[in-house]
Amino acid sequence: MSPQPFFAVALLAIGSAVWTASPPATALDGAVMRLRLPGGGGERLGTAVLVDREPLGQGVALYFLTAASLIDRAAGVHLTTYTDSVQTVGVLRIVADHDARTPQPVVFSAPNAGEGFAILGLDSRDEVIIEPQHVTLRSARRIVGDRRLSRLVGCLGAPAVAGDGTFGIVTECEGDGPPIVTPLAAVRALLSQQVPRFGAWAPLSR
Repeated sequence: MSPQPFFAVALLAIGSAVWTASPPATALDGAVMRLRLPGGGGERLGTAVLVDREPLGQGVALYFLTAASLIDRAAGVHLTTYTDSVQTVGVLRIVADHDARTPQPVVFSAPNAGEGFAILGLDSRDEVIIEPQHVTLRSARRIVGDRRLSRLVGCLGAPAVAGDGTFGIVTECEGDGPPIVTPLAAVRALLSQQVPRFGAWAPLSR
């Protein structure tokens, strides 16, 4: 088996750091990517979703969204994240020689209480699965689902999807409770500063 490619990952927020990661081959198949982070004497699993790509002179820069708390807990990674609440979203910038994946659509409007949405993630075989949810609690900074993410492995950082695209990122999902999603509208300043397509305060949908 040929060695897996290594990518330089810049963790972008108010501060930044550089970390080297080796995603599994299956992570290169689509916009939902498995994260394997060192921490706690072992490996911590999470999820990230591709939301933008930027052509470079040689190669391409890929921009993923994930849970900032997942990155904060990784051994040897130090950064200051954009935060104005307990749950935050982080940006990963991965530079690759080539990559054909298509970024996922993003929207800044979230479903209302009682309405349905879905969490996209990966199972134990690294296959993309859909976990249906309904909004039980909605505020400007957090949306709570109605059931445990029983089939997802590494649910932190998974995208929450409704309507025309991804509207939030799972920032809490451990234990038997339902997932807590941070709406992207709550971290719009971070996105406008760090992701090219959202520069200059992106429109409500794009």
